[in-house]
Amino acid sequence: MTSDLFTANDKSQNINSSTNNLYKLYAVINHIGDNLNSGHYYLYIRSSDNRWFLVDDAHCQHVSSSEVLNHPEAFMLFYAKVCPVSISMNESFQQQKIISF
Repeated sequence: MTSDLFTANDKSQNINSSTNNLYKLYAVINHIGDNLNSGHYYLYIRSSDNRWFLVDDAHCQHVSSSEVLNHPEAFMLFYAKVCPVSISMNESFQQQKIISF
């Protein structure tokens, strides 16, 4: 993995219009073992204040984003849609207010 942001083109019902969407990596499930039926799973997860944590069984510790992005055992990635890139700052602020209630 090289970035925690991903941009995608979302072509909806109208073929002539497209919206750029921004996705933010918020979790990574990792696996250590010979096959998927055995081994050990653990998780990197991003907090709401953009800090990364390693969750492994009953242990949780703060880690750097470079550890998460350069980890070779990523099994499953989880992204959240941030908002369309073309959205204005005012619209974005209004959405944030609605979501926070």
